Amino acid sequence: MLAGTVHRVDGTPYAGAAVNAYAYDADRERWSSAARTVAGPDGRWRLRVPAGTYRVRFAVEDEACGCERRQFSDARYRLAQAREIAVADGGAVSGIDGALGEPGAAVLVPVTRPVVTGQVRVGGRLTATGGTWAPRPAALRHQWFADGRPIAGATGASYVVRVGDRGTRLSVRVTARRSGYADGTADSAPTAPVARAAARLTGRIVRRGATTVVRVRVTAPVPVTGRVRVLDGGRLLGGVRLEDGRAVLRVRLAPGKRRVRVVYLGSPGIARATLRLNR
Repeated sequence: MLAGTVHRVDGTPYAGAAVNAYAYDADRERWSSAARTVAGPDGRWRLRVPAGTYRVRFAVEDEACGCERRQFSDARYRLAQAREIAVADGGAVSGIDGALGEPGAAVLVPVTRPVVTGQVRVGGRLTATGGTWAPRPAALRHQWFADGRPIAGATGASYVVRVGDRGTRLSVRVTARRSGYADGTADSAPTAPVARAAARLTGRIVRRGATTVVRVRVTAPVPVTGRVRVLDGGRLLGGVRLEDGRAVLRVRLAPGKRRVRVVYLGSPGIARATLRLNR
């Protein structure tokens, strides 16, 4: 099954828009219509199709110009460029969405979609291109999404990944504006799932009589919380909660050269890390 939504460029549902799934006809060596439907009142649509590979087309008739406003899967404007969608036997693919301009309106049309670059991890900075448009827009607006949900306040061309984004896939929607034209919108492809930030550990060992003092500092692109443990081989010597990313532990070590292992246990936004210190 294939499923998704059709909306206007302003984001409102486009009831009655035609949806057509094309499958490749090997005998005729071309893509041919395999199934069709229309979007419901809420813009949602679904098509039951057998296993195979499909390209999806969205369209409305525009009587004002005697033409058709259309878009293909993955915000493409030619069937040959549309994203191919594989459906397994008994499987379903959702989230296949289209955006169409209002009949009779001049619309800014995306030629290439926005692209997101940067480090997809907590604390990383992501930057979005605006894509390319026909005709050229006068202004662009951005809205960032996490797993398809808008992120409050994330409306710039760049975005610093937050702890709460961990595990989600981020994307950006660009809205193009120009006087005399209806707004156009285009979405980037989603990123890989957001990873935790990498931690950097530094430390030193100071001998004070029979006691050994282990000083540790943990730094990361976001505020550091959590605990550290100190081990001598596999033996746990102690553990303590970090304060402002720092910890001091007083432990007893056997005489002679020792190799101490300091383990930062991680936090919701920062990955686990290990440091080895020699006494």
